[in-house]
Amino acid sequence: MVTCPHCAHQGYRAHFPTQGHTAGLTAVRRAVYQKAAEESPPAAWPMAPQMPDAGIAPSHFDPPAQPQIWRQPTTTAPTAAMQPALQLPPMDADDDAAHAAYVPPHLQRSPWKAVLLFAVMLAALGGGLWVWWDATNGRKPPENTAMTLQKAFPAPETGEIRRATLPSTAETTEATQPQIDALAMRDDVRKCVDQLFSSTDPAVRLDAIHDGERHAAEIAAFLAPEGGKPPQLVKLAALKGLATLLPGGEKLPLFHLTTTTCPEGAFLRLMEDASGRRRLHWHLLQESHEHLLAKALAAAPEQPVWSWGLIKRSHGFEISTAERGRYTTFTLHVTADGRHPLVACTERDTPLGRYLERETDWGQAYLVRMLLRHLKTENGAEAVIIIDCEGATVESAVQPR
Repeated sequence: MVTCPHCAHQGYRAHFPTQGHTAGLTAVRRAVYQKAAEESPPAAWPMAPQMPDAGIAPSHFDPPAQPQIWRQPTTTAPTAAMQPALQLPPMDADDDAAHAAYVPPHLQRSPWKAVLLFAVMLAALGGGLWVWWDATNGRKPPENTAMTLQKAFPAPETGEIRRATLPSTAETTEATQPQIDALAMRDDVRKCVDQLFSSTDPAVRLDAIHDGERHAAEIAAFLAPEGGKPPQLVKLAALKGLATLLPGGEKLPLFHLTTTTCPEGAFLRLMEDASGRRRLHWHLLQESHEHLLAKALAAAPEQPVWSWGLIKRSHGFEISTAERGRYTTFTLHVTADGRHPLVACTERDTPLGRYLERETDWGQAYLVRMLLRHLKTENGAEAVIIIDCEGATVESAVQPR
């Protein structure tokens, strides 16, 4: 850093003129201003007369009287001696080359400029190569492969209604069925159960059963069995959710009845008569409480038997793989506890199999009266086959309940 001797500016040597511009400067004394010989001094104005003041006494504090000048010249002569001018200090060859090579920061080039230009050129070159490669060796049009035609499905049998054509009876009934009063039905079933197990009057017991006069002998044998103890009420509870009645698709609640002679529990449902009164359904109570299906299959496995049951769609992992392709499988519950279900199967390519497959959905429970018999499976699993079902065909009309 150097300092200018004239303006005291500090800066690098390159900011000032070069050595060549100041080579002729020497230490000289500034020119002294001198008056011209022919000029005469200006005449002084006469002094004003001093007028004494008679009223004021002279004081020793008053300064001495000075001659008054009315006008004085405005030009003054410069000082005789001025400060000599200073020349810039001399520079050697090394300093001159260093200062000549210095570039101010605002004039210097960015060190990243070359790197950025190189990166842009490299990206442009790579993009051009990618476009060329994609145009020459890129995506090729797919080959025109002929598709194999699927064989036509066999025509359905005459009179069968497919699910895709019309909704199922369960769906239609669900849309038109009135709202179920669960609390009222719970009170009704509790009242009927108390009449059946607590009353000693046969007429009152028959009044708790729907169409009880027709089943009077069976009800009497149920409440007073020969050579055994009569059943006593242990627990009455409602099953979770609603079951769908087939055929018809009516939604109804089911109840779990536990007695001293049936710890597994029996199914209970209510039926409404013409007067609007709800009472217990006898066949469902008797078959599930007395285990009539299990006793009939044990006595005569090949003999079909009608029985009420609660079925749900299943994958049929209990039977072999080959049999799963042949049958539509269900989980069959004949007791209310649900601990020992059976595997119920039906042929897929039959009107009954198509009916049950069309009318049942996954995750739903269906209360059905079926014709069942024992089924021998390849792996020896306990299974039954559904031969017929109420409402499935014209031949299997709804039987008296």
